[in-house]
Amino acid sequence: MIFYFEENRLAFIHIPKTGGTSIRRALGDSPLSMAQGVIPAAWNTRNVVAAVRNPVDRFLSGFNMFKFGAPDTGGYYGIPRLPDLSVADALKILVDEGIPYDRTERNDVANFKHHVWPQTSDFHCLSSATDLLRYENLKSDAEKFLVSVGVPVELPHLRVTANNPNRLVVGDLTNEELSALEQFYSLDFYRLNYERQTAPESAIMVRQDPNPLRILWRVYFENVEASELSGSEVLPDPEVDLAAFLDERIEVKPEKTWPGRRKDLLEHFKRLENEFSGRMRLSHLMACTVVVLRREKDCEEARRLFFRLIEEYGAELAEDLNLRWLTSVCDTLVDTGKTELDRALALNGSIIAGLIKLAETERRLFCPPMKWPPRVRYSRGGVLFDGVISYWAEGGDMIDNLLHRISSTVESDSTAAPFVGKIIERVVEENTVISRMWALHGQNIPLNDKPTDGPGTNDSPSDG
Repeated sequence: MIFYFEENRLAFIHIPKTGGTSIRRALGDSPLSMAQGVIPAAWNTRNVVAAVRNPVDRFLSGFNMFKFGAPDTGGYYGIPRLPDLSVADALKILVDEGIPYDRTERNDVANFKHHVWPQTSDFHCLSSATDLLRYENLKSDAEKFLVSVGVPVELPHLRVTANNPNRLVVGDLTNEELSALEQFYSLDFYRLNYERQTAPESAIMVRQDPNPLRILWRVYFENVEASELSGSEVLPDPEVDLAAFLDERIEVKPEKTWPGRRKDLLEHFKRLENEFSGRMRLSHLMACTVVVLRREKDCEEARRLFFRLIEEYGAELAEDLNLRWLTSVCDTLVDTGKTELDRALALNGSIIAGLIKLAETERRLFCPPMKWPPRVRYSRGGVLFDGVISYWAEGGDMIDNLLHRISSTVESDSTAAPFVGKIIERVVEENTVISRMWALHGQNIPLNDKPTDGPGTNDSPSDG
């Protein structure tokens, strides 16, 4: 429930089981308006405050209240509402989509789910909060906040439900139960910056592994559920220490290039990881950053991280990335480059790689396999289309001239230069139309005058 106090232009988001009743009473017993699931635009709010709590502790507080009752509160919650409730039952309730959490149904099970529903759910509007108070320091946090908004401080005793001797505590949970709870509340742990206590293997690794990446990119290594996270939330902070990513090599089973797409960004990132086996973690981070910018082109955090990567470690990345990701970096620079030179040079790299890809795709899909170098040629060459004359394989200098012109441009200090330069190196080194035709230079391939059918056949006289 959200309460609006007009005198202080303040909205209080009361999330169940976070100590909010005491805060609401301090603000006044008669708020002007109340809302649920949304903060009305008509409220002229200056501050939006909420209290939050460790997700597992909050769950246990709600669990104990419904299982054992809270006699000191009286009324509805004074007696056990779900006396046979087990942790296993509670977990089933949490994941059962048929049980509402938004109080659209009034029964004990739905009410329990409402009380322990994740704090970072959109339903609670926590993203609108300007101030967060922590249950673990609620008295001091609340007093500081109330002073800041001009509300008399009257918190002599925060409401604390009397402890039932049979109540469950964290130590009573099995590893499996704790693991399931920490996974279900993974967004709460991540967004509210609470530490998990055990369970997910990756979380254990965070505590035991001194590798700083587990801290610098916590959301990735803790396997947080990311379907609701934005691009800026799944990437490390734009000001992160990139040197740590440079030093780590990815040690996973190598796999072929994955051409797919996952809605969950972290799942997409992890599918990409095997493609970077043996390469720098920095290169994987670059790929993940490019993915975010493809989906959220206006994501300022991703843009800042992208430019830090290419400006601070452009040479190292250009050396380590494969042609696919070199091209992706150039594509991204075409869209986001800071200068016309950067965008124009990056476009050179994108066009060359793209045209090579088209030519090799056509060859693989529609041309029969052939030995190379060829034993005969089936055309003299000549005009191709619109005044374009075919390349003189034996003695032409078009490829040399093309590569020379590109090389002269990549000697600039443009951020695109190292990536375009590496694209040129790769298309010359790999089995491409450029490397194959260049290898024929100086060779005399005899002409077979027998007519043939097939792509590229041209029997017009050669013009050189």
